[in-house]
Amino acid sequence: MKRFLFIFTIILLYTFSIQQKVIAQAEPTEPVDQIIVAEIVPETPGQYQDVNISIESYSYDLSHSKISWYVNGALRDSGVGKKSFNFNTGAIGNVSKIRYQILTPEGVSFDKTITISPGDVTLLWESTAYTPPFYKGKSLFSFEGRARIIAVPNLLNSNGVKYKPEELVYTWKRGMGTDTGASGYGKNIFFWEGNLVSNNDEITVEVSDTKNTTKATASIVVNPKEAEILAYENDPSLGILWNKAISNNFTLKGSEGSFVAVPFYFNNPDSDGVYSWFVNGNKSPETSRYIIFRNTTGEEGYSQITFDLTSQQKILQSASANFDIYFGTKTPNSSENIFKNFFGN
Repeated sequence: MKRFLFIFTIILLYTFSIQQKVIAQAEPTEPVDQIIVAEIVPETPGQYQDVNISIESYSYDLSHSKISWYVNGALRDSGVGKKSFNFNTGAIGNVSKIRYQILTPEGVSFDKTITISPGDVTLLWESTAYTPPFYKGKSLFSFEGRARIIAVPNLLNSNGVKYKPEELVYTWKRGMGTDTGASGYGKNIFFWEGNLVSNNDEITVEVSDTKNTTKATASIVVNPKEAEILAYENDPSLGILWNKAISNNFTLKGSEGSFVAVPFYFNNPDSDGVYSWFVNGNKSPETSRYIIFRNTTGEEGYSQITFDLTSQQKILQSASANFDIYFGTKTPNSSENIFKNFFGN
C-alpha cells in the first residue's frame, strides 16, 4: 500500500511538472503590440539620423528577460534587460528592418519586426496678403492674415521610385490639434488663416504612403507681424515713384504735392480698408488712398501729415504712419497750422 502511494505521488509530481513546462513554453495569446510597447525617438526618423527604440511591458518583467536586437537580419545587440537599442538610418528610401526577440524568465517568447524607411518633406509658405508693385521679397504673415503652406515630400517606394505628392497621405496639425478637414490623401496644401489669438502658430505635417510604412514630418512656425502702410509721391508726369517711400520728411518743390498711401500685408485693402488723413491733428475729408496738398498761402514752414488704414472686417489689421512736409526756403522751429488751405482735389 505504501509502495502504491509512493508511485502515485511520483506520477502526480511528474504530470504537474509537465504541465508547468507546457505552460511556460506557451506563446502569448494577445498580440505583441498589446503586451510590448515600443517607443521610437524620433517618431518619424529622417535620413542618416540616430534613432532610439525602447520597449516596455506591464505584463512581463523585461528587466530580467533576454532581449536580442537585429538590423536587417544581423544580430547587433543581445543581453538581459536590453530594453533600449540605437541605430542610424540610411539614405532616403533605405529600409531598416529592426527585429527584437524577447525570452522572459517564465519562458514566454516574443518576436516583433519594426520597419523604418526614412523620408523627407519640406514646407514652403506663401502669404496671400497684399504687397504693392515692385515689392522685393515675399509677402509676410499678418495678424488675421491668410497663407498657403505647401508640403514638398521626398519619399521613395520599395523599388526606389519617388512618390508623387498626390499619391501620399498628409496629416496636418495646428498646434497640438489635428485638422481633419485639411488632412487626407493627396492634400499637400494647408490653408492657414490667423485669428485674434494666433501668435507663433506651429503647423506640422506628417506624410506617409498608403501602407504607412514610409513617413516624414516637418514643422513651420507662423509668426504674424503687424500690417504696415507707407506714403509715396505721386508725380504728375512719372506716376507713383515706387523706388523711394517717404519716411521722415518731404520737401514740397512747388505749391502742391500729390501722395498715395500704400498698404502692406493687408488681406483686402482696396475693398475692405478705410483710409484717413490728418494735418497737424486735423482730419481731412479725403477718404481715399490718394491726396493732394496745396500751399495756397505761400507761407514757409512745415506740417505733420498722419495717415492710417483700418480694415472693416479684421480688427487686428490696421496701420498708421506720418511724415513732415517742408515748404518754402526756411525750416521753422514750430509746427504752425499753415496747411489750413492745403486740402484739394
